[in-house]
Amino acid sequence: MPQETSTGPMKPADLARLELAFASDPQSKAFVDLANAYMELNRIVEAMVVAKKGMKSHPVEGHFILAKIYNRQQKSAKAIDELGHVLTADPVNLQALMFKGNLHFRVGEDATGIELFKKAFELAPDNVEVKATLMEKGVEIAPKKVPPPAPEEDEEDAGAAARAPVSKPARPPSKAIRPKRPVTRPRPAVTPEEAGISAEGEAVPKSRPRPAAPGPVEDFSETPAWMRKQAARRTMILVVILATVSLSIIAGISIYAARERKVGKLVKEATASIRSDTYAGYKKARELNNEALGVKSDEGPILATGAYVDAVLFGEFGEGEAVAKEGHDYVDRAIKAKEQSPTLAAAQALLRFYSGDARGAESMAQDALQKGQNSKLFLVAGIIQAAAGNYEMAIESYKRGRNLETMADIKITDPRSLMLMADLSVRQGNAKQALAQYDFILKGQSDHIGAILGRAQLYADMDDRRREAEREVQKVLGMPQGQVSKKELAKAYFILSLLYLAEGKESEAERNLNTARDLDPQNAQFHFQLGRRYFASREFAKAKQAFEKAIKLDSKKPEYYREFAEMQNIAGDHDGAIANVTSAMRYLADSNKGPFYLIRARALRLKKDYKETQKEIAKASSLNSEDPFAHLEQALLYRDQEKMDMCVAEFENSITGFVAIRNVRKTSEAAVQLAKLYMDRNEFEPAEELLQKTVERDKAYPDVYFYLGKFYKASKVAKEQAREMFQNYLKLAPNGEFAKQAKQEL
Repeated sequence: MPQETSTGPMKPADLARLELAFASDPQSKAFVDLANAYMELNRIVEAMVVAKKGMKSHPVEGHFILAKIYNRQQKSAKAIDELGHVLTADPVNLQALMFKGNLHFRVGEDATGIELFKKAFELAPDNVEVKATLMEKGVEIAPKKVPPPAPEEDEEDAGAAARAPVSKPARPPSKAIRPKRPVTRPRPAVTPEEAGISAEGEAVPKSRPRPAAPGPVEDFSETPAWMRKQAARRTMILVVILATVSLSIIAGISIYAARERKVGKLVKEATASIRSDTYAGYKKARELNNEALGVKSDEGPILATGAYVDAVLFGEFGEGEAVAKEGHDYVDRAIKAKEQSPTLAAAQALLRFYSGDARGAESMAQDALQKGQNSKLFLVAGIIQAAAGNYEMAIESYKRGRNLETMADIKITDPRSLMLMADLSVRQGNAKQALAQYDFILKGQSDHIGAILGRAQLYADMDDRRREAEREVQKVLGMPQGQVSKKELAKAYFILSLLYLAEGKESEAERNLNTARDLDPQNAQFHFQLGRRYFASREFAKAKQAFEKAIKLDSKKPEYYREFAEMQNIAGDHDGAIANVTSAMRYLADSNKGPFYLIRARALRLKKDYKETQKEIAKASSLNSEDPFAHLEQALLYRDQEKMDMCVAEFENSITGFVAIRNVRKTSEAAVQLAKLYMDRNEFEPAEELLQKTVERDKAYPDVYFYLGKFYKASKVAKEQAREMFQNYLKLAPNGEFAKQAKQEL
């Protein structure tokens, strides 16, 4: 099967050459290169047509190409079926075994995938990817047992065998294999006396002395006796040496197998510890992995796992520069060992990201994903995208990573992906969804500290659940030493400060905040979250101060600039918002700039610079033509320009898009804006329908109650319902944008 090569983008002349080659000889293997070229250009239908034509003459290659096409289309079952045809015809096709194995992993059929990779290992025991995959799945890799070599035949025994009497065969052997008769000197005729008979024919008495027997006749066909003795001595020495060597080989194999079993056991235990996604779990995994490296110091997959664990401990649990240095060292050693696994790529990207190079990390993660989909890589990509403020791309990456981990059983907790998704739900303002995700983690793993603290922080914002928040925090503070990282302890004290702040106990809040800062002095997240808290309560001056402190501590985090700019637009500081967006873009890959173009577009629209607004929206749309955020911003621009029909269409596009990506809060925001537009046009029936659906979908969204209140008030027959809606709004957002108007309506 031809190897795929890539020397850059497909040029028209190259494609024409491939098309001509296939047209000239449709029964040749030219279709393989042509189908690959079509796939590179995303011309999937043409690639499939060519593959099916070529399959008639070359079924193995044709089925393999079809499998690649179905894989590109995310049709895993069909791809698996095509690879089944390949392996029926060619059971030792290494590429097909690995490809099919990875597809089974993707759809959750791990047992089948492992069996395929075991077969691949038998074919290519030195293949790095095969070994890495099996070890990641917890499969022990033991070397094949080599039988000790049989000792060579003893020379003396061989001679004896040649001289031993042999029974006469049923038929004489052919000339080609008939043994030569021994060559002897002729003996004289035997005399009667020698035969024991007298001349008269009588028997000679036994007492009669026999004449001396003649001396032995030398047979020049045999080895001399002295040479046979020397050969016997040499043979005995050789036998002893071979026996010793054989025992050494057997002992060596036994020792090697024992080492492999030990390493496999350590790797399996480390993998289980990593899956717990806790500080104690990662620390345990690090110990086990280092023990495995003590047995096999140059094993690429073990070095890659060590680097990944160190990256998480350094970046997410605050373990310090020594751990980061060890992680970088493992990466270097793994590269020297020619390791190329997704785990190593994930470790490299995480280390680079947590060391401050977000753009380089993003590029590295995406390059690795181009070579093959992997759950760790998707989660790493999501972490980088979330930090860039590109929440929508991040949630998509998290979901894809989680799907690869849990396709077999949706009930699998998989705490890491769920934690990342829950934290992102918090940032998007969807507390209900975040709580469900934290609860799901804790249902399967009650001691997951990240989920405990995440839930506690959400409870701290709820008047009726603050006591639960405090209990959750005290549970963490009471855990044994070594089970909670300093970073987690700091977060626990930070949540206590939020609780006291909500209760108006400013001195207790300040004391706990200082404790949190002492434990984790460089944690910009504390100031960032305070800024978000003040922003939500519309205390813009305090929010501004908190955001500025966060940026001072971590100036390369685009997420901080994004939230700050969002607040500045609402507070009326549009020039400040534009400046913050421009600063953030220095640290962003082009693919992550979409949300920032739209923040800048909003600032320009509010400044009534509609021409420049349209340019910024166009930039965002060029990155993703279906981006619902771009459609929403376009709708608001058309509304301000009084292009009402176009405005309605864009609102509808944005609502459809937000529903598709399951962003409940943004769906509600867009629906309320469209309902407001209908109300302004006196189209009350569609307005009421939109508002009622929004309440059913998102009961915690304050603005919908404000506009329902206005709707009921305008009807003049539902005054009590209007009053109830304004009260609901004030309960959810006592300091919200419409709080003053709602109070006046009451």
